[in-house]
Order: sequence, then C-alpha cells, then structure tokens
Amino acid sequence: MKDSGRCLITGCEGFIGSHLADILVEKGLEVYAMFYSDTKNLDHLKGKIVMLSCDMNDDGRVEEVVHEAMPEYIFHLAAQSFVVVSWEDPGLTLRTNILGTLNLLESVRKMGTNPLIEIVGSSSVYGPRSEDELPLKEETDFRPTSFYAVSKVGEEMLGHLYLRYMA
Repeated sequence: MKDSGRCLITGCEGFIGSHLADILVEKGLEVYAMFYSDTKNLDHLKGKIVMLSCDMNDDGRVEEVVHEAMPEYIFHLAAQSFVVVSWEDPGLTLRTNILGTLNLLESVRKMGTNPLIEIVGSSSVYGPRSEDELPLKEETDFRPTSFYAVSKVGEEMLGHLYLRYMA
C-alpha cells in the first residue's frame, strides 16, 4: 500500500476498524470512515477522517458513500458479527452481511474504478475440525454451523465472483 491515497473502511466504528483507521491516518492516507452506530471509538480521530453514516442494507446510501470516498482501498469490516444474534435473527445477519457486501461491490462496479478490496472473513466458515484436519488452509472445505458462518461464506463467494467475473 502506498503512503498516500483514499481508503474506505466499512464498519469503522468497531474495534478493528477504529484501530485500522489510526494506522492509516498515521501513514498519511485519507480515511473515509463508514459507520452504522456509536462512534465513540472514533472520537479521537474527529477532524482527521471523514465520517459517513451508512446502513449496509441501504444500497442507495452505500452507493453515495462509495462515490463520495472514491477509494483506492476498501477495507470491508461492516457485519453483524455475533453468532448468538445470527440465531436470534438470521434474516438480519444474512441481509447485513451478504446483501451489504453485494451493495458495496455493486457500488464499486457502477463507479467504474478498480480499488483494492479486502473483505474480512472468519474462521467460522470452516466449522469444527478434528485434530488430523489441522492446521486449516484456505482450500479447506466450508462447514458453517451458524447463520453467521453461512453469511461469511456468502461474503467470500461474492468477493470471488466479483474478482473473477465482474472486474
């Protein structure tokens, strides 16, 4: 990654997103912080980053944010990331994670640029494994055991599809 450029971080208000924003600002990159809820983890960066409220389920708003940021780099961290919540509200989890990722990728495709996109995955896609199946490798087959894990498989597959056929 260059020491200059525009970055979009989805889910920037979370633990990982806020720390990533710190690092990117320190490196001199222009950071656009997409957030859904409480921004207390970003308070120390006010005035140093562009803060953009957005629900990943709102395809129109996602498109507006992507066009405003015009990013060279996208770190897609936004997700409903709690396994328990995924069992309580599977629709919310699948909509937010899979359709939210689709909204992001479609917005980038429509913009006509080719940013580097990091879609954050989860080891939960692999499910429980026996000792003889360890260590896990990226080629390991998926065995999701929650709606959250299924949603992360969906995100990975969308990323693969857009990389191979939509770019």
